[in-house]
Amino acid sequence: MSIFRATRVGGAGESMNPRCDQCGSKTKEIEKGANFIMYECTNENCKEILQQERTKSKRVKEEEPKGIETTFIEDKDTLVQQVYSNSPKFVIYKNGSYSYADEYTSGDGLLYIPLNLVGLMLRGRPIVNFASYPISYESFEMLSNKINSFIDKYFDIGPSDRKLCTYFIIFTWLYDKVSVTPYLRFIADFGSGKTRGLFTIGHLCYNSFMAAGSSTVSGAMRLQNRIHGTPLFNESDFRNSDDTVAFIKWTNNGFESGLPVIMSNKENPSTQDVFDPFGPKLFVMKRPFVDTAAESRLISIAPKETRRKDIPVLLPDEFYAEALEIRNMLLDYRMKNWHSIDQKQSLNIDELNIEARLKQICYPLSYIIPENAIDDFKKYMELRQQEIKKQRADSWQGVIFNTLLSIIEDDEERKLKYVTSKMIAEELKSSPQKITSTLKEIGLRVTISRFSDKTARHIVVDSLEAWERVCSRYFVDINSSMPACPDIIKSPEFVTGVTGVTPVTIDGFVTPVTDVTDVTRTACHDCSSTSNLTSLADTYDPKATLYLCKSCIQNKEGGLA
Repeated sequence: MSIFRATRVGGAGESMNPRCDQCGSKTKEIEKGANFIMYECTNENCKEILQQERTKSKRVKEEEPKGIETTFIEDKDTLVQQVYSNSPKFVIYKNGSYSYADEYTSGDGLLYIPLNLVGLMLRGRPIVNFASYPISYESFEMLSNKINSFIDKYFDIGPSDRKLCTYFIIFTWLYDKVSVTPYLRFIADFGSGKTRGLFTIGHLCYNSFMAAGSSTVSGAMRLQNRIHGTPLFNESDFRNSDDTVAFIKWTNNGFESGLPVIMSNKENPSTQDVFDPFGPKLFVMKRPFVDTAAESRLISIAPKETRRKDIPVLLPDEFYAEALEIRNMLLDYRMKNWHSIDQKQSLNIDELNIEARLKQICYPLSYIIPENAIDDFKKYMELRQQEIKKQRADSWQGVIFNTLLSIIEDDEERKLKYVTSKMIAEELKSSPQKITSTLKEIGLRVTISRFSDKTARHIVVDSLEAWERVCSRYFVDINSSMPACPDIIKSPEFVTGVTGVTPVTIDGFVTPVTDVTDVTRTACHDCSSTSNLTSLADTYDPKATLYLCKSCIQNKEGGLA
């Protein structure tokens, strides 16, 4: 008879005793503790039933599989891919033709069988989005246009983002031919349509599966180890910080092949579990990763709530039928292009005027681009760079920088000698402290200088390199080239740091800008005296140096006393 422990939920008497969880019979109380009650099943045959079930389970576990489970095999000139149509099977591609089989024996005598889908079924269908059989595609252009139209039918994003998603989808079907893979992410607040994007894009990716249902990260890792497909993460929050750390590690290592994740087996700590995290991934998030390395591996798209009436609120049955048809075409594309992909012949993108992170994303995507589509791909990536800059220009940092430029360019009546954080704060209805903090983030700083009429804390840039860096990230004007650094924000270091330029001096002191004299080289900060000066560090800006005369120092010391 089975004995089990339970917590009584209230009351007393036999009517409150729980039923046996093995056979459903009545139970009787045999031991009572402070917080628990032990019950025993009244069915004499229960123990025998339990023992039979345990023996059956053990026998199933001990049975060795018929062959090696896998979803894909490359056997010299033969490609074998698992598909699913009512049951799992292999589609075999050799010498330009297809055949089907329930198992495959490789040239070295190893027997392979399709992945066992026991435990991977939901409502009679596998949770993995397999193809069912290959459908011939006419051309890369035709395939990409069909994918593009499918996305536009069910998910509202701009043409540029839609084309990027199209390239990503096609890439997932050949990701295991290269050594680096990007990740795609939809990041936005509630109600923006990012989950619709996950379903629309995810249903077309190679062997995709929803991984967000895993209560622990090891669940997603083990499933990916078996499937080697495209996991889809829909705002997955793991139960504890250990899982979060493991997930970030898995994500970081999955960007490049040959970086396994090794974890101790919890049931047997003396053994290790090895996971291969390599492969494309698709994320839906409300907030960025805290880990900057994980952030750098992402292609981020920020969808917005749609206003289109033609996009269905709920996905109809035809969505899944259309997605399956496109997956079948992508399967044909994978088989027919597998041997033609060579990452040594990737597109030379060094000539493109795009930033390093975008180049890193370009490299793997460029492997799938046919020769007749290279020019369009280059134009797209340069357009993508402009869109990224526009997004940055609309950010808080970008608005502050472009407001600074606007104040300088619009200055006709005031004839400014400097620009302060307060001026920008008045334009943006913010505080000077917030403006100063943000300026430091983007590579500018605030210092104190004495001008002809007053002393002011003003904005400066220290080098041409710093200026070009901030302009390349936040300045956007299609009709204009990068602006030259305005004189009124050049620091003394900016001018004197240029080789071969002799700075103008007045009374032996450097004057970097007309009518501006650095307070650290001219006079006492308090009384403007030019004699008996002592150097002091600026409390607000450690890079600056202030001077006080002997008299002012004595007055301050006397006040303290």
